[in-house]
Amino acid sequence: MLIFDVSSQQFSIVSGVYAPAQPNQKEAFWSHLKNLNSVIDKPWCIIGDFNELECPTDKSGGPPVQQSRITRLPNFLRFCNAVTLPVQGRTFTWKKRIHGHLIFEKLDRTIGRHDWYSQYPESCVIAGPFTCSDHSFVLLDTNPAPLSRRKSVFRYQPHWSDYADVKRIVRKTWMERSYGTPMFRLTRKLRCIKSELKPWSRSKFSNFRKQIENNTSKLQLVESKLIADPQSHRLNDWYFRLLKQREKLFLFNKHYWGNLARKKWLVDGDRNSRYFHQSATSRKRGCSILRIKDESGIWLDDLATIKQKFIMDFSARFTSARGAPLGLNDTLASPMVTAEENVSLIKPVTDDEIYNVVFQMDPHKAPGPDGFGASFLPSKVY
Repeated sequence: MLIFDVSSQQFSIVSGVYAPAQPNQKEAFWSHLKNLNSVIDKPWCIIGDFNELECPTDKSGGPPVQQSRITRLPNFLRFCNAVTLPVQGRTFTWKKRIHGHLIFEKLDRTIGRHDWYSQYPESCVIAGPFTCSDHSFVLLDTNPAPLSRRKSVFRYQPHWSDYADVKRIVRKTWMERSYGTPMFRLTRKLRCIKSELKPWSRSKFSNFRKQIENNTSKLQLVESKLIADPQSHRLNDWYFRLLKQREKLFLFNKHYWGNLARKKWLVDGDRNSRYFHQSATSRKRGCSILRIKDESGIWLDDLATIKQKFIMDFSARFTSARGAPLGLNDTLASPMVTAEENVSLIKPVTDDEIYNVVFQMDPHKAPGPDGFGASFLPSKVY
């Protein structure tokens, strides 16, 4: 895959590999990689499952490491003048129980050739947890610039109406007596509901994220203990209970991210929460402006400078350099609306028309500035 780095204005190549596990196919695979090394003339990085070990410490449990398994990968690194990128997190990326022995190995890794590693000297690999697969994922991080954190904005989610706590909050606030104009009473009640829903959503869903984090840390702890004592029934039972707990948490997460992703055809169907998460994250990333290019072709990445540039461009685009426009001659413009149409347009709006418009709105559409959308209607909530 050819990649162009917009920050450094340089090209690089990242290759994904899945090395064969059969011994009779390994030599052909590594010979092919060596041939690619002589062909690729741009900074090169390889990531994937190499099915080889770099040193004996890349394995724990089971029979001793065979010499052939710690020969091919080091030879390839010396041939290509490449290095294995440092890893953050767990040491091993593969596990399996074979003949009663729990075996851990570091099969998945990222290799950077000297030209690629000199272009990204701060790069590292983050190894994720084991879930339903015997492999853990590896994430390549080239040390991107940290994004500025913005204050979270309140948004009423459609599935909140299914919770009894939300119904109780809305019912209690809506039935309270208030004074003032109808619009003042409405905005006051919405403000009171928002002030109670904010801590409720924070405790409800932030606690859920903490449960995922706690589950992940416990899984890593049990895995580290299983390396030292793989035959322990207590540790194995604990490990499988944590996996089941993680599965239940992800099932709950499916409904949450399914609504955020606005994929109505999947909300009540496939439980692919990872897909929901990526869809929601992709929408959020698409609405973010990290940098812009000015008239001279210079990239602006400072947040204050970007804001000022938008204000200046907006003022320049919508400010006329001319004087006041001359009045049009009435004889040049002919009426386009008849008298009957004009009467129909200016007549008062009925309550039925307002009701039909409000209740026909898609509940998943973007809410207003107050954070409440069409999914929040007192008659729908309680």
